[in-house]
Amino acid sequence: MSSNNNYYEFKDAKVAIAMELVKRGWKLYGFHEDKSDWMTDYWSPAWWEGIATKDGFVVVVDCRWNDKSGKEIIQHIYNSEEVILLAKTRSLIERLSEVRQDRGASAAEEQTAKAKIEKLRAKANNQTEKIKVTDHYPEYQPNPPRMSWHVEKDGVIIAKGNGVAKFSDMKYFDKEGYEKDLKECDKDSYRYERAEKLLKLAKQFEKFMNKIDSAAGCMIGGNGKAYVYTNVETVEYKTENKAVECPGSLRANQCFVVKSCFNHGIGKGYVYQLNEHEGVNGEKYYIAYRLDKKLKKQLTGNANPANCFGYISGSYKERFLKWIETGALAWCEIQEVKTPYKVQKCVKKKIG
Repeated sequence: MSSNNNYYEFKDAKVAIAMELVKRGWKLYGFHEDKSDWMTDYWSPAWWEGIATKDGFVVVVDCRWNDKSGKEIIQHIYNSEEVILLAKTRSLIERLSEVRQDRGASAAEEQTAKAKIEKLRAKANNQTEKIKVTDHYPEYQPNPPRMSWHVEKDGVIIAKGNGVAKFSDMKYFDKEGYEKDLKECDKDSYRYERAEKLLKLAKQFEKFMNKIDSAAGCMIGGNGKAYVYTNVETVEYKTENKAVECPGSLRANQCFVVKSCFNHGIGKGYVYQLNEHEGVNGEKYYIAYRLDKKLKKQLTGNANPANCFGYISGSYKERFLKWIETGALAWCEIQEVKTPYKVQKCVKKKIG
């Protein structure tokens, strides 16, 4: 979920998408209807977990994790008499909880009340509960990094994208009302501008939904030929900097890597670079600043004490060289290397 969009925008957008998916024949998982009652000031808006299926395809919207993939959907069944008994037990526990010394009860009365509460809780826990498996969630993957939706089939992602939150206004979209505002309202008015904006957004929303539907129907192409999607694993190379140990000495721009943990948060693997300075009496001293993760830039800020290894001069200089000798630190140089890594790509292949 993007940091630029809040929880409620995603929630409303997902509900709008869910309602449109139902119209298009998709089966929703984890959808809860709006049960709000304005007469009693009860607020329980609609929400959706972001999973839907159609013809073996799965659409996943705003899901960072796949913790419910393939899991059972369980319905809890209670006997009506047990439900009534459980409600009475809870009511009695609440009344007994008020029997305390600060409410005027004696110590003996309070202890008796606590004993009764324990018995009632044990009785409530022993009441039987029946569980019925009504369905199963489909197997699905979490959304890819920096993506807020995707469509998959048989574990292969065939379409993905982002930009879901902007459709939050589609939850209460009134097309007829906004078209009426365009005809009747002044062009400089707020109602006209909002109607124009939302009608434009509605076209984008329809295009987005068509994209999901077409992804779920593209096993058969427009020419009537059948296709299948498969994951193909390829090896690509990424150019990056690495610290390579080598002979070195105390001099400007010399780098060294930390081999053991030090104080002030200086951790194993940190790479530092020496900066040479000249003191008042002409004696040289060195300041070592940590390099960033890409090993390109020195981190000179004071927010993190581990950014600076210290002023290397005098007796500290002798200690520093001792650490080099014992292997706690090691001289190194920054080299540009090509690192291979595996990439999975979705490939569309024609059948037959």
